[in-house]
Amino acid sequence: MKLKTVKTIFYILSGIISVLLVTMLIMQTFGYVYIVIGIAIASVVFLSVFWRCPKCSKVLGRIEKYDFCQHCGTKLDT
Repeated sequence: MKLKTVKTIFYILSGIISVLLVTMLIMQTFGYVYIVIGIAIASVVFLSVFWRCPKCSKVLGRIEKYDFCQHCGTKLDT
């Protein structure tokens, strides 16, 4: 999977979490807590599996604008 796609999916999941948290605060109900926790865990697992260098397969670290892999120096298309 391309790194741009991984980053986009992660941002969408983060947006969903934010919307659910704001909805919980406005409605003062905590029924969405388990959904938020599930999406957060899924986001972390998703990043740990797919946010890797395409050449050396090492985790790239934080979601930032990387031009090169800090481990092997491969040019990245993020």
